Amino acid sequence: MINVNQAHIGIGRTSIVWNRPNGESEVIASATNTWTYSYAHIVVNLAMNANPVYQPAYLYVEYANVAEPGNTVTAPIINRADGVNYYLGLSSSSTADFIRIPITSSSLARDLSYTGTQYLPTGLFNQILFQALTVGTHGINGKPFLTSANSTIYGTAVVSAPVPGDVTQDIVWGRSYYLAAQQLVIPATGTVSVNYGLTMP
Repeated sequence: MINVNQAHIGIGRTSIVWNRPNGESEVIASATNTWTYSYAHIVVNLAMNANPVYQPAYLYVEYANVAEPGNTVTAPIINRADGVNYYLGLSSSSTADFIRIPITSSSLARDLSYTGTQYLPTGLFNQILFQALTVGTHGINGKPFLTSANSTIYGTAVVSAPVPGDVTQDIVWGRSYYLAAQQLVIPATGTVSVNYGLTMP
């Protein structure tokens, strides 16, 4: 369990879901998320209703084109000071990149799985759930995002986009990385979606 005294690193879970052509869905990967230092700027603006453009608008899907299907990616150690520049910096990688996908739905939920959250009064919510569907054939830095390229998903993030048409202005709220055994090569059939949960302590 994560104690609320550790809430500065963020709590909540994110998952990758394979939506099969037959209509069935399978959760392939699940991980906790870590909040960047910049999340505070998003929260105070939303709490004060200062500027709705800070509402999370996109999910990032970080991937690498590996040599063979089944090869895994060594996830980076998260530096909470890193923001969008980390992702744009993947342009210097020979294999890694990210796609920026619009959030298609968001909802409120109750997450009582963390120490202290059991005190949340009945009828109140403490979690935001975001969902998005992976789209596109190339990452922001130009690398292919394709089954044929062995594109392997190993991380996700949730961001605000004050200037939707300018990715360099994105503000990263939280980041997540998946264990090697859970990393997913883009399936040849069906679709892949991402569920991202942010739980407030």
